[in-house]
Amino acid sequence: MNIVRSVHIRCAGAALLLSASVAAAPTLEVTKPGAPPAALLAAVAPAARGAVAQAWSEARQADALASRPVACDGRHPHGVRYHVQRLQAFEGARSSFPRAVNNLGIVVGYSSVGGLGRPTVWIGRRGFELATLGGRYGVAEDINDAGVIVGIGTTADSASRGMSWFLGARRNLGTLDGADTASHAYGVNNLGKIVGIGMLPDRSASRAVAWRGGAPRQATLGGSSTAYGVNDFGYSVGSSRTAGPDSQEHAALWRPDGSVQDLGTLGGRLSIAYSINNKGKAVGYAYRLGETRLTAALWEQGAASELPGLGGRTSVANDINNRDQAVGFATTADEVDRGIIWFGKTPVQLDTLLDDESQGLQISRAEAINDRGQIAAQRNIDVVTIEPLLLTPRPCRYE
Repeated sequence: MNIVRSVHIRCAGAALLLSASVAAAPTLEVTKPGAPPAALLAAVAPAARGAVAQAWSEARQADALASRPVACDGRHPHGVRYHVQRLQAFEGARSSFPRAVNNLGIVVGYSSVGGLGRPTVWIGRRGFELATLGGRYGVAEDINDAGVIVGIGTTADSASRGMSWFLGARRNLGTLDGADTASHAYGVNNLGKIVGIGMLPDRSASRAVAWRGGAPRQATLGGSSTAYGVNDFGYSVGSSRTAGPDSQEHAALWRPDGSVQDLGTLGGRLSIAYSINNKGKAVGYAYRLGETRLTAALWEQGAASELPGLGGRTSVANDINNRDQAVGFATTADEVDRGIIWFGKTPVQLDTLLDDESQGLQISRAEAINDRGQIAAQRNIDVVTIEPLLLTPRPCRYE
């Protein structure tokens, strides 16, 4: 059985604040500027390492060109436009789906081959397949700045396991109590803490879990739960069903000590948080009172608020960086999905911020954003073909 997000389109509780004694996020040296991270070279097959090194060199050159200042006008009040890099699928893959981007601009996700997902890492434009645990299915969900990749892979007997890739080692993250059930890793921070979901040994429900150098540990508000994102201080967010006969799925915050906090909703019966930054701000979506449409939500300092959309019925925030820029997607007034970035609480359709070289591309959704402002996104080529994209911000030059 594969454990996947129940909603793949990626509230007032007590204060969502980090301890005042924590002054800054931990830092981690990742690589020398001119060399590809050792973790990447070791993660792929030996025969592909030369190609990875070449792709890294090409990516650095392309990044320098993509980052040059660009002329702007009054249509770009936020001082930025984006250069779009179209990421290539490896041979045999029809559609590819980005899931995360780290601060080096390395994108991870999965590619569809014969109807099955294959974990994928993109170095610059080039996509490379990652090995699973011996099975045919896998997804790379997140990558940290040291090159630790986490996700899910199947074993030779088709069991689904949370797994990690680092320095050539594929690690089976295991299951709750070592049972023959399933697990799935969704997020990893820069200190190596991994979060996700694991099924209970009796298969009656699932639990949010955290891995930190050992077996997964679980936490819940009472019912099934999932952790999707974790910041560098060890705070993680996701969702959990509440206890009692009127059980509801609510956004949840797990503290480093293992305690869990119900973040509530926007008045409705459902909310999910997908990402939390190092300032303690979290994003996701929630229902309003009496509604069942998805509304992008922001949780900060103990309060939940709506992130405005693009005039349609649906919006979802998938990720937030440490500059408080959030990304996701929203439907327009004619109910078409478009990738979106929120500068604070101001929504901007990404299509309107592309540089002259990237005009004409339509961004259907944005999945992740790094601290530099690079965005992992996708566009729909046709009803069955998805193309992954990397958007690099170009600072405005006013003339």
